[in-house]
Amino acid sequence: MSTPARNPWEQLAAAGLSAQTGRKVEDYYRAWDAGRRLSDPPAGRPVIPAAVRRAVRADGQCVYCGAPDAAEIDHIQPWARGGTHDPSNLVPACVDCNSSKSDRLLTEWDAARVRHGIAASTKIAEVYKRLTESARRHVT
Repeated sequence: MSTPARNPWEQLAAAGLSAQTGRKVEDYYRAWDAGRRLSDPPAGRPVIPAAVRRAVRADGQCVYCGAPDAAEIDHIQPWARGGTHDPSNLVPACVDCNSSKSDRLLTEWDAARVRHGIAASTKIAEVYKRLTESARRHVT
């Protein structure tokens, strides 16, 4: 199936949004073709309740680097990999750390940021321990 030709304004808008958010240009095209904005949650994906968002952000700094501007919420176990919106799986993160981590597991991501996260959050320490123990069981 071929993709429809895009007018120059759509291309510019998608490129600009992509540069701002780090999302792929194609993600914007797919969302627009489906008649929604990319900021709308995908069908079937529940939204993190506002009260939970506030509680997680109240923790303050980014758990992965210590930046004071933890404007986003990270799923420790990524949503795309089976994580939930449960508060035990959510931590405050800066834009850079959250977009860098993306849908990676802690064991697949930047070791220095993960070490900082382990020291800053018992939630991250518990998930990391579970992941490494699981990996060890599969190796032996």
